Amino acid sequence: MNIKYSICILTLNHLDKTRLCLNSLMKTAFKEPIEIIIVDNGSEDNTKEYLIDFQKEYHNDKINITIVLNNFNRGCVGGRNQAGKLARGEYIVIIDNDVEFIDENWLNELTSYYESQINIGIVGPKLIYPGEEGLIQSAAVGITPQGKVGYIGCGQPKHLELYNKIQEVQAITAACWLLRREYFDLVDGFDEIYHPVNYEDLDFCYKLKEKGKKIHYYPKVEIIHHEHTTTKNTKGLHFFRTTIKNGMVFKSRWSNVYEKEECSIKKENIVWF
Repeated sequence: MNIKYSICILTLNHLDKTRLCLNSLMKTAFKEPIEIIIVDNGSEDNTKEYLIDFQKEYHNDKINITIVLNNFNRGCVGGRNQAGKLARGEYIVIIDNDVEFIDENWLNELTSYYESQINIGIVGPKLIYPGEEGLIQSAAVGITPQGKVGYIGCGQPKHLELYNKIQEVQAITAACWLLRREYFDLVDGFDEIYHPVNYEDLDFCYKLKEKGKKIHYYPKVEIIHHEHTTTKNTKGLHFFRTTIKNGMVFKSRWSNVYEKEECSIKKENIVWF
């Protein structure tokens, strides 16, 4: 079976969000054979049992489901790399378990756009907060020449023209990515130096850009993002300290690149990390 997509999902507790994510994922209009690879990072609620039941219910000739149950938390970096190394599809789709799909054609739209572009590395959608307000969580990531990093459009109405332009950007958060399988290998996946989380996705984007590939934002696809569920309350994770540590690594590697770039969107339209 020729697999078109390897959909890679990381879970850690928060069964309610995982169930919401997977239920919405299974409403996707899949036109070709896919595989779903779910890596659980040692959940202590009923997530593991749910994933096994999910596999039994949905595994079939066109949807291959692989479940990896870790005995301990390998972090976002380690878990995503586990899934990426198992992937056999033409494309890898990286999603967090705190996203919710609201349009069954989201994947086909991202793919159609991706395949129409030259030298594209990653494409990502507009991420919006849950609720009726329709507020943006992230319209890509902006990095100033001084190294300040933030979510573009965070908290702004999703209909504003400024955030509805298809464009090349500096980086995109890995809550939802589409990229060719070969590009994951091209940069050797996520760098374990960013264990357990934070800046690993930005580093990945810059490694791909170093290889001549571009990062694109595609706002015609909107996905709900419940934000930080995958890492929230992780045991032993000092979020602020880890952010500072990993940020210093990222800046030491890539300051010579982003200091020459124009920040994707004016800094007043960014909510900073």
